[in-house]
Amino acid sequence: MADLKFDLDDALNISDLRKISLWEPRLSKIGKLRLQRNGEVLGVLVSPSEWRALAERAQAYERAFRAIEDARDRRIIAEREDGDLLIGDELDRALGVELTEAGLL
Repeated sequence: MADLKFDLDDALNISDLRKISLWEPRLSKIGKLRLQRNGEVLGVLVSPSEWRALAERAQAYERAFRAIEDARDRRIIAEREDGDLLIGDELDRALGVELTEAGLL
């Protein structure tokens, strides 16, 4: 799971953004810095390694979600009504029920 918590010293004032030697070592060590102005968070800087790790986690979650959806779709399609595959409105209704029960609709 991604560590999205920040310590108090994990902040970088926007006026210091041009001072690379000031923040680059901290970014390399910590992996992320809050970018702020007047105490308001404007964004987050992440190190390349932290970005790659975050992207890999997001892709893994997407693959897992797709596998769950595919399994559910196969199960719904395989359900038969009077020995026939569900099609048309019957399939739409069955999918609607499944997605509503899963909290996705």
